[in-house]
Amino acid sequence: MRMKTRTLAYLAVLSALGTVFEYLSSVLPTGQLGFLALASLCGVAAVVESGAGGGIAAFIVTAVLSFLILPTKTGAIIYAVFFGWYPVMKLFAERIKLKPIEWAVKLISLNAAVTVLIYVFNIVFFTFDAAVPVIYLILNAVFIVFDIGVTRAIGFYISRIAPHMKRGK
Repeated sequence: MRMKTRTLAYLAVLSALGTVFEYLSSVLPTGQLGFLALASLCGVAAVVESGAGGGIAAFIVTAVLSFLILPTKTGAIIYAVFFGWYPVMKLFAERIKLKPIEWAVKLISLNAAVTVLIYVFNIVFFTFDAAVPVIYLILNAVFIVFDIGVTRAIGFYISRIAPHMKRGK
């Protein structure tokens, strides 16, 4: 029972930290995507520590809190549509043994999320941007770099941080 309590408390802290990063993305909009990426890393830690279930729980808690307390909802929408569930999607995509299929799943997920975001923002703000193909191209390139960076962050977390968490230090 003690381990479940520790895991639940850790997930709560990660969710709170993710919400803080989302709040910072709302009040410091020049770093919005960077703060949302940091919020996503909280979800990555949740997945590493307690699997897909923990990642989903952290995503839901963080998303709901963000929609409730953020002064502007743009960051909350972007988090809910992509950054929040990305750690769980990454977990399942990386279980695929063939790298081209793994990357195809990741890129299809990203492009589906971008399509939803563009659709939502067009409905809410009544805008249409002729640069949409350029947006897709840039976001795919940035995503590849982001995914590789997250993979390295996971390796660092597993080798340096997780052993200390298991010992309770």
